[in-house]
Amino acid sequence: MSEGAPAPEDPVEDSVRLFRRITKHFLKPTSDEPLGFRITSAAFQPSSSDGGVSINLEDTMQALGLRPEDLMQLPPEALGLSHVTAAQARDCDKEPVRGPNPDGRNDPSHGNLVGPDSQGLQRALARLATKQWVIEPAPEDLATLG
Repeated sequence: MSEGAPAPEDPVEDSVRLFRRITKHFLKPTSDEPLGFRITSAAFQPSSSDGGVSINLEDTMQALGLRPEDLMQLPPEALGLSHVTAAQARDCDKEPVRGPNPDGRNDPSHGNLVGPDSQGLQRALARLATKQWVIEPAPEDLATLG
């Protein structure tokens, strides 16, 4: 890691934003959100081989000089970027941990949300993320989903 970047064993402070890239499969139309879409619980289903939910850690990104916009260049194609904080994740019984991307991509700010999993916890995280967009999907992208 670069000088000043947190080490893999370093704890994640409560205030750290945990970014989640939102693909078209993670959006569902709704009339009660300003964008007309909400993030579904599928965005917070474990996706990695170790059962975690892939995230990017803001503190590591900052230490490496990466911006949230840089995450939009990673595959697969994302329509937007949202976040929950480490404290919010912990309130949902999830612990953010630092670690390499399980599919082998070089992504030094990668981490996972680990811990108990249930549809209810996934929904709670999705509700939080729906309210905390960092990069909102473009209207033209949303128009193709409706």
